[in-house]
Amino acid sequence: MRAALYLRASTLKQSEEGYSLDYQRDKLQDYAKAKDWEIVEEYVDAGESGRTTNRPAFNRMTEDARKNKFETVLVYKLDRFSRSLQDLLNVINIMQRHGVFVWSVTQSYDDRTPEGRLMRNMLGSFAQFESEMIGARVKDGMARRAREGDWNTAPPYGYRMEGKLIQVPHEVAVVKGIYKKYLEGKTMNEIADDYNDCNIPTKRNGRWNPNTVRRVLTNPIYTGRLRYKGDIIETDSPQIISEEDFERVQALCRERRRKNSSKNES
Repeated sequence: MRAALYLRASTLKQSEEGYSLDYQRDKLQDYAKAKDWEIVEEYVDAGESGRTTNRPAFNRMTEDARKNKFETVLVYKLDRFSRSLQDLLNVINIMQRHGVFVWSVTQSYDDRTPEGRLMRNMLGSFAQFESEMIGARVKDGMARRAREGDWNTAPPYGYRMEGKLIQVPHEVAVVKGIYKKYLEGKTMNEIADDYNDCNIPTKRNGRWNPNTVRRVLTNPIYTGRLRYKGDIIETDSPQIISEEDFERVQALCRERRRKNSSKNES
């Protein structure tokens, strides 16, 4: 039987816990040798997440399956293939339509029987559950650090990091100015031009544009709150803009977008 190997490792931690690409390769090659299967291709995604199937080697493997370049794909565990049950089943179904079966060398199931497919689906469900639990723990940890004032990414304009967010006075003045100008009727383009004309740089010493102005106007961190994956989290970060002014700006942004949309449609 012509076999393809698929290997994936997304993090250094996986490598340390026995998921390294070399370790996977050894196990897959040993399995193929024991079955007397011919390895015709190897597909490797290094540093790629299992939460999406949009991976370079994975996409190439799927395309080659359609071309009947192999009859089976070997993986170390099904979660190397995908951590989404829906994605896993979609791709497996595509491959099976071309006579290609997916085999895990560490998980016992036979994809050709009803019982085997049930076991495969259960294993895929467990992989997705584990992925979602990891994501929830990461989110909770980031939210906890945010509430304590421990910023998770690069500090936004107006702040610097000293263990937690600290206001930068001259940047604070610019933030307040941006909100004031917008509430007085200036557009984001006009505000950007004002600060460029005054040779006031952005956080990365660049020039202002409507997008950099928009990020300041729509970031709730200036009210002491953090937006994280759709949730608003109260933090200990020092406030620059009142909640009232922030909400007035959000309402004005929505109104201007609505008017611009109406103009474009007419």
